[in-house]
Amino acid sequence: ILRNDFLEKNFLNHFSHINDIKEKNSNKLPSLSNYRKDISKNVHLAKELYNSPFHGGLHNIYLQSKCLEIIYNEFNEILSCPKCNTKEKIKLSNEDIEALYKARDIILLTHEFPDLSTLAKKVAINEFKLKYGFKKLFSTSPGNMILEQKMLHAKQLLETSEYSIAEIANFVGYKYQQSFSNAFIHFFGLRPIDVIKTRNYYY
Repeated sequence: ILRNDFLEKNFLNHFSHINDIKEKNSNKLPSLSNYRKDISKNVHLAKELYNSPFHGGLHNIYLQSKCLEIIYNEFNEILSCPKCNTKEKIKLSNEDIEALYKARDIILLTHEFPDLSTLAKKVAINEFKLKYGFKKLFSTSPGNMILEQKMLHAKQLLETSEYSIAEIANFVGYKYQQSFSNAFIHFFGLRPIDVIKTRNYYY
């Protein structure tokens, strides 16, 4: 039995667009029976699950992992069905477009740098439409736009402020300085410390 809270926690962000599609195309979607192409993967997993070689705590972990694999395969089968290539059917309402522009403004005009889930909630749109709408309207993903703004702001602080690398990393949402440095090097091709060395101090 799959409880709603389990689905929301583990699958909602990945498959929330299915509900949107169902609401708008309830008479067009094929039944779930049409999705099944190859059940051999899950048959194999079911046999492994039934014949668990473990006992006690390891047995429970093993069963859970196999069940999650089966669930994932089922959802993945639905989404990979050629009859259900629904991206072309997604339509953005005026409210959706307004929300997308608000999301873009939050990224470009503030230094909040929210994660995708928080950004979607701020503008009252689901994550799938957020990602789809950004590609359609702005030819990029919200994640890439957020990363770009993080790096540009960090570079400006490295050049003009007296903050340390650790402080700047924290300002742009990185818990660990090394993670920030790696992202900065990958984005600009130079180290944060190299930028700091170009600072001009006037006394």
